[in-house]
Amino acid sequence: MNKRSLNIAQVTNCYESVPPINKAGLEQMVYYLVEELAARGHNVTLFGSADSKVSARIEPVWPVAVSRDKASQVRDIGWYTHLAAKKAYSKYKEFDIIHDHTYFESDLYAGFIPTPVVTTMHHPVAFELSLRNEFPPSYHKYVVNKDFNAHVVSVSEFQAKMLQEHVGRPSSVIHNGLPLQEWHEYSTKPGNYFAYLGYISGFKGVGQAIQAILKTDKQLKIAGPIDDHDEASIKFFKEEVEPYLSSQQVEYLGPLDNHQKKAFLKKATATLMPVQWDEPFGLVAIESLAVGTPVIANKRGALPEIIEDGVSGFLVETIDELAEKINVVDKLNREQARQRFVDNFSAAKMVDKYEELYYKLIEK
Repeated sequence: MNKRSLNIAQVTNCYESVPPINKAGLEQMVYYLVEELAARGHNVTLFGSADSKVSARIEPVWPVAVSRDKASQVRDIGWYTHLAAKKAYSKYKEFDIIHDHTYFESDLYAGFIPTPVVTTMHHPVAFELSLRNEFPPSYHKYVVNKDFNAHVVSVSEFQAKMLQEHVGRPSSVIHNGLPLQEWHEYSTKPGNYFAYLGYISGFKGVGQAIQAILKTDKQLKIAGPIDDHDEASIKFFKEEVEPYLSSQQVEYLGPLDNHQKKAFLKKATATLMPVQWDEPFGLVAIESLAVGTPVIANKRGALPEIIEDGVSGFLVETIDELAEKINVVDKLNREQARQRFVDNFSAAKMVDKYEELYYKLIEK
């Protein structure tokens, strides 16, 4: 097959800029995808907020990321998602392929144009099922359509299995990846604390991380934002995190920027991810492996695909198991954790697979 340069549209919902300033895994992955595709000589156009900064042409859909603009928040994010998709699909003749990260909009538009469409399912399958379950069971077959008009990509084997089993929708699997040139520094020596990185919420497992660390003589440092607009998040922090901050074993650092995040993870003995939900991927896990820091995580969702148990970290099921592994994780070889990332989760490998998929769909 002649691998010519392609004209590629990348479509986002404008909630965040590309790359994001706030934590936003979807826009971060779009950024890495755009940059790598552009570096390979493809003509990439990003449909997103005008404050995005990429090595590609920007088709501005909105002047600023909606999440950071109070004036924009008079409208639901779905309005901006529709705006972005409408603009991108109206220009379909300019592109060899459209990669639509809005997901649901791709099903709406893809059936009406000859240009092939790829959509990556960044959110959990449970999100789609929750939409279905708002209606009585007799309505479900009308709400969820398994015959999707776009080619669906899942970010893990777990997610693809869930999508097939619960929705009847097939998908390709392409794991997320980080650029080696950006994530090139790593540590071969264990640090003197354990790290939790992520939103401060019950389903992310920060409460379980605290309870496990208190069963040891180790220190836990917690980093991540509290959703000030969510009463449940504020209540969770006050009840499940704040009471333990008086202990010398638990410290809360607040949210970190990208540079601070790398240093935080690199200096940790291990990263704790006792998640209480089925992660469709788990970006923090590969960020931790990238800097040589093993991960101890609950055996849920896509995490068993990322962590090689006993090599690049440990997979556990209870708080007692988590505490047990905290006490022995410093014996693992951190270079093997780093190598797990290099071999499986680089941005180059991610883009190799997307590029292969683009050519395949175009050839059809």
